[in-house]
Amino acid sequence: MVLSTIGQVAQEQWLASADMRKDMGLEIGSFVVMPNHFHGLILIGNDLHVPGQSYLNSGSGIFGTQSNNLAAIIRGFKGAVTSRAKALMLDFAWQPRYHDRVVRSEKELYSISHYIENNPANWPQDEYNHHKKMDLNCDLGENEAGLSLEASIIPFLGSCNIACGAHAGTEQSMRQVMRLAQRHGVLVGAHPGYADPNRFGRVSLNLSPRAWRQTLDTQLAAFAALAEAEGVGVHHVKLHGAMYHDAHHSIDYAQEFLTSMRHHWPHARVYGMPRSLLERQCLQMGIEFWPEAFADRRYEPDLSLRTRQYQDAVLTLADALAQAKNLLFYGKVEVVGGLYRPLLARTLCIHGDQPYALELAKGVQELIHRHVA
Repeated sequence: MVLSTIGQVAQEQWLASADMRKDMGLEIGSFVVMPNHFHGLILIGNDLHVPGQSYLNSGSGIFGTQSNNLAAIIRGFKGAVTSRAKALMLDFAWQPRYHDRVVRSEKELYSISHYIENNPANWPQDEYNHHKKMDLNCDLGENEAGLSLEASIIPFLGSCNIACGAHAGTEQSMRQVMRLAQRHGVLVGAHPGYADPNRFGRVSLNLSPRAWRQTLDTQLAAFAALAEAEGVGVHHVKLHGAMYHDAHHSIDYAQEFLTSMRHHWPHARVYGMPRSLLERQCLQMGIEFWPEAFADRRYEPDLSLRTRQYQDAVLTLADALAQAKNLLFYGKVEVVGGLYRPLLARTLCIHGDQPYALELAKGVQELIHRHVA
């Protein structure tokens, strides 16, 4: 497993902990940095430990009062990693707590060490890995010329997002894509956008929250009726274009969207940007959220998508495959400027309007099979 930039920082700082705490006689045992967690063993020097005395609440060290304890060690480690992450302009935050456990026997020490050392190889089966198999999704039903792309690309997808008739799509295209998805066992999602087909829904219309809700209700109601008529379950909703971005930056839009969606499909999922306002709203409302990454779009350092005004906003086929590999295998993405940022996703999106869309879908699906093999 190749470490991301923040993973390298965490590893270096953990190794430095023993040197920084020489007064405590610490030794670093087995440890591993994983995509979304960290395991480490701290070995306490025999000359410092008195049987029956709690090491967790031992007294002062060279770092001051109550610095000679496990909580202070972890606090110092996490603080140092956070400081370096900020200096590198990495978007990083620790979980508020950590889980500790005292190892009291050689047998237990061996068992835990073995688990830690084999954790990277076992990552696809790990209980902490919520992304055991990456989903591949694509926006479909957006081409007025017909559904030739949909018919060729859909066998390589895990899920699809079907245009709902505003930025693109018709009742006929919705029905046909639903039937294709059913035939190939592909999960179906609604893909509503701004009613602005001339600009393909890629420009914000600055609607009031009420008008925003109305355009969503209209599209989702039509999609729900067709899905019911076709006997299709709606797995998720993914907003399109400017509507997608607006919902990630406006709490009013996000709440109206989620309320509308839940009215039609109480158990549907939402596809969206990781660590976003929309994700937090889903969490508060008890709605399952699938963090999404893009294989064919360039990312800014803040993990927003580079605007299409730039010529390099859309990646070449070779770069898109390389980005998909980094996201799948290493949980990272290269951003403008050349740095890598951690980015864990549950679903990976490719755009059907790219000339290489079919080749990219085949290549990414091959990577997914290798990832879980």
